[in-house]
Amino acid sequence: MRLLAFATHSFFQEHSFLYIHTPIITTSDCEGAGEMFQVTTLINDTEKLEKDLIKNPPPTEADIEAAKLIVKEKGEALAQLKAAKATKEEIAPSVTELKEAKESLESLSCSKNT
Repeated sequence: MRLLAFATHSFFQEHSFLYIHTPIITTSDCEGAGEMFQVTTLINDTEKLEKDLIKNPPPTEADIEAAKLIVKEKGEALAQLKAAKATKEEIAPSVTELKEAKESLESLSCSKNT
């Protein structure tokens, strides 16, 4: 049983879930505070989020792997230029392309985790 609990916690931690203890929401006046509150659902925000996800779906693993491959290729091309003792003017475009590829990969990775 303990291994099952450990595996469950590990799975959710690896997938960026947070383990929290939430308070129990009740209308009972337990400690004399007596302040009433209202719980509402934010259906409009949920629908908007769903529409946004349909229009802009999160990247797939294949998208991220393709971006990683592009970064690797750009890095290798830059390394070849440096090994060939190319001038700074010849290297500059490759550096820019590598930076853009890395930014694209980071953007894809961030949007997959959100």
